[in-house]
Amino acid sequence: EAPRARALLAQTSLAEYAALLERAALVLCNNTLPMHMGDAVGSPMVVLFAGTELEEQWRPRATPARLLRRPTPCQPCYLFRCPIGHPCLDIPPEEVAEAASLLLQNVGLSIEKGTQHIEH
Repeated sequence: EAPRARALLAQTSLAEYAALLERAALVLCNNTLPMHMGDAVGSPMVVLFAGTELEEQWRPRATPARLLRRPTPCQPCYLFRCPIGHPCLDIPPEEVAEAASLLLQNVGLSIEKGTQHIEH
């Protein structure tokens, strides 16, 4: 378990959740409410997209973000149930970690220490 990571499912109000997202060094989410709220409050994020829609339609617009998707011939399918086993969700954890590390470097943070580096 990562000591600085938190799962907050059903533990906060929307206002509290937005405040927490605003303070987060990095938000890791799929393309749902946390992505939109994180974008609204300016949180850097790594977003995992399924093949059900086009990321150009729903991607974060105001914040630094890395978008991860596994290309499939059937995307965008707009289906909630996949008849071929969800190959679009096959994003390796190593790829997610690398995207997070690169994004944090781009915004001046360290993934190891969770601290901001100030350049003089």
